[in-house]
Amino acid sequence: MKSDKNTKNQINKNLEDWSKYTDKQRMQFAQQEYKDYKVGEEVKLEKGRTSLAGFVVDKVDNKKTGEQSYVVANSPMGTKPTDVKEIAVLYQGSKEPGNKGWKEDWIHNNVNIGIQKIGGKVMKTAISTAAIITSPSFIKVAAATELSKNIIPTGPTPQLKSSAETLQMALKKYPNAKVTVYGHSLGSMDGQFALASVSEKQLKRIKGGYLYQGPNVFFTLNANQKDIASKLGKRNVHNYVDVRDLVTMKYFERKEGVIGRLELVDSLEAPEPEDGGPIKKKLKKYTNQHMWGGYQFRKDGSLKLADPLDGIVYLFNDLSKNLGLVGSGNSKEKMLLQYPGLISYAEKMSTIMEGEMRDIVKICRAAISECDRTYNNGLNSARSIGRKLSESEILSALDSGGCTRASIVTYPSEKYEKKIDSSQQMIKKFESLSKKLKQSGEKISSADRKVAGIF
Repeated sequence: MKSDKNTKNQINKNLEDWSKYTDKQRMQFAQQEYKDYKVGEEVKLEKGRTSLAGFVVDKVDNKKTGEQSYVVANSPMGTKPTDVKEIAVLYQGSKEPGNKGWKEDWIHNNVNIGIQKIGGKVMKTAISTAAIITSPSFIKVAAATELSKNIIPTGPTPQLKSSAETLQMALKKYPNAKVTVYGHSLGSMDGQFALASVSEKQLKRIKGGYLYQGPNVFFTLNANQKDIASKLGKRNVHNYVDVRDLVTMKYFERKEGVIGRLELVDSLEAPEPEDGGPIKKKLKKYTNQHMWGGYQFRKDGSLKLADPLDGIVYLFNDLSKNLGLVGSGNSKEKMLLQYPGLISYAEKMSTIMEGEMRDIVKICRAAISECDRTYNNGLNSARSIGRKLSESEILSALDSGGCTRASIVTYPSEKYEKKIDSSQQMIKKFESLSKKLKQSGEKISSADRKVAGIF
């Protein structure tokens, strides 16, 4: 018995304090979701690491929905569930196509959510257009249109629902434990939905959430879930988004809402591999970007986050390039310009961006006024104090303290003016982009009506 107690004490000593994890270590913890653990196995953030994150105490392998998840306890294996004080639920992202269970992840979840996010009406037009591009056969167009009527799903996918059940199971099985949720990609969607599905009472037990590179599933929530989702940011739930990753672009539709706190990552462009053909290289590059490939960490392990404006500007430039508004304008880019789903999305995003730019202009103008007001107030105070001094002596005294009109008004105002100028230029570009998109959309609608008339 004494030996068992000593062993347990040693394990306790080796267990890491999750509250001390850096951003980098939390990412490493999330990456454990892709490993093949068995119940009872130790979880280590890095190979060869002496200390432990914890033990796998539950494993979910739902063949019907495709959900793969782990419950990790920050307690020695064998601890009574009622004595466990802290657990983490890790939801696995999509399996690689071709691997066992990939169809459940991709067809019944990723494609399902993708269709819902693009929008049923837009999707029907997209399928019709794709059929026109790939083949002139009217039969294929009709078949694709008919197909689209029957494949537009609504609401949460089976895997989202089963993931919520898993979190409920963990909350009940470990009634005294605080819970942190991790997930990447599809695992992030699972985590978002599961967290939004907890009750008001259970919310107090949510210690945090670290969700990476997953599409926003706010639109799948009911009214109660949306209410919970709005409170998750205060429960330390973070939604990390690298805007260079195509999977996460939908986060910029603010009207849709966000589950937790949106965190834009200051990312680098993932390098393209040297081996393979052009298409394979591109795919690998996109995959690397999606798998945390652009994340940057400081020496202390903290993650570099971006200014929200950086994300908007990047998306605009990337969007313009893809739509053929800049660059070579080759046939491939023109095809993208004719893709109605992307056009609809781009129009909405452009509207949001214009609003953001106008807000920046207002803020900068207010800041310039504030600079002027601050300086004048200071000068008037100085005049009041130094009544016996001449104006030049007062200005000289202020200057000796670093308080000059140039330092308080002129230089800051010049910086704000530059921001105003660049914001106004962006507004013009957004307006131009919207106009071109609208013209393109009208051409697509006209073509669609002609096809519909044939049938």
